[in-house]
Amino acid sequence: MQFNSYLFLFVFLPLTLAGYFGLYRLGRDRGARLFLAGASFVFFGYGNPWYVALLLVSALFNWRVSRLLLGKAGSRLLLACGILANVGLLFYYKYFNFFIDNLNLLLKEDWVFAQVLLPAGISFFTFQQIAWLVDSYRQETGAYGFLD
Repeated sequence: MQFNSYLFLFVFLPLTLAGYFGLYRLGRDRGARLFLAGASFVFFGYGNPWYVALLLVSALFNWRVSRLLLGKAGSRLLLACGILANVGLLFYYKYFNFFIDNLNLLLKEDWVFAQVLLPAGISFFTFQQIAWLVDSYRQETGAYGFLD
């Protein structure tokens, strides 16, 4: 689903806004956040539902690493592992096909791997999560819950 599609503009966006603000006005702050998170997963997984699992696992991993960093001020090794995991994920989904194509040219090979489809917004959410880990390492974040 694209931001400029009729489905997004006239169905998804109005329903999401109505659901979120409706729950929020009823005093259901947690329900509103859950609704918004669910709508985000629906939007993200519209093209490929498998990417919802990818986003969820990535977010849970980074949330957990963040919590560990808050408990261990100055743990550079943990920060490095978190950043490497995120960069590895980004490399696989965004640059793996490019890497294999260039390796084939360099080595005059014809290695064929399944074409990796790029999830929408993977660079954005990956770099956001890296920034969150760095802020947690610097003790600049709080011990937020997963939905916060």
